[in-house]
Amino acid sequence: MVLRFRGDRSGFRIKCGMTRKMKIAIISDTHDNLATLEKAVDWINKNGIEEIIHCGDICSPYTLQELSKKFSGVKPRGGHAPLRGKIHLVFGNVDPVVEFRQGFPLENPKPRSEPKFHYRVDGDIFGISQQKTAGELPNVILYGEIGEMEVDAKRIAFAHHPKIAKLLAQSGKYDLVFYGHTHQPMEEKIGNCRLINPGNLSNMLYKATFAVYNTENDELELKVLEKLEGDTDMQMSRG
Repeated sequence: MVLRFRGDRSGFRIKCGMTRKMKIAIISDTHDNLATLEKAVDWINKNGIEEIIHCGDICSPYTLQELSKKFSGVKPRGGHAPLRGKIHLVFGNVDPVVEFRQGFPLENPKPRSEPKFHYRVDGDIFGISQQKTAGELPNVILYGEIGEMEVDAKRIAFAHHPKIAKLLAQSGKYDLVFYGHTHQPMEEKIGNCRLINPGNLSNMLYKATFAVYNTENDELELKVLEKLEGDTDMQMSRG
C-alpha cells in the first residue's frame, strides 16, 4: 500500500541505505526540553550509538541545532576532527505538519470521507528548513512526514502519528516502524513488523524515555532517563 498526503508537494519519503551493523537511538517528542535532551544525548554519546532517529515534535530550530552540535555519533578517525553522527528527523504535529481528521487520503479515487486538515504553528518548520539550507545542520536529514532507511538488511520506517505508523506496519514492507505523539512507550507486532513508540524526552504525561536498537542482534531496549546513572533499562517485548 502506498500512502499519499495532500500538502506534501516535495514527496513525503526519503530513503537512506546502510549496510554496516550499528546501534541506533530512537527519540521523540522533545518539546524543547533541553535538560532531558542533553542528558539523553550525553548517554548516547558514551554508549556507541552511531545514529539517531527522531520521531517528531522537536519544536524549535534552536533545540534541533543543539542536538546537531552535541551528538557526536562517530568517533574521531586518525588526526581528523570527530564526525557528527546522522540525525534522521520527521516532523510532528507541533513542528508543524498537517493533522488528519476522518481518515487518510489513500491512493483511492473515492475515499470514504474527505479528510479535514488544520495546522499547528507553535513549532517552526520554516526556521529548521532555513538552518538546513544555510548549512547549520550538516548531520541532520529532514524527511517531512515519513522517513525510510535500510540498515544491516533491516527495513525501517518512522513517522510521528500512530495512525500513519500503523498503516506503514500493515503494508508488509518493513521490519520495524517507529512513531511518537502519544508520549507513551509501546510495542506491538503487526505481521512480521515491530511497531514501536520510544516514549518522549519532554517528561510530559509519562516519564522521559528513549529506545536503543541494535541491528546486529535485533535487540531493542527502552531507556528510562531518570535511571540512566545505573543504566537501568527494559528489553522491549516482541508481542
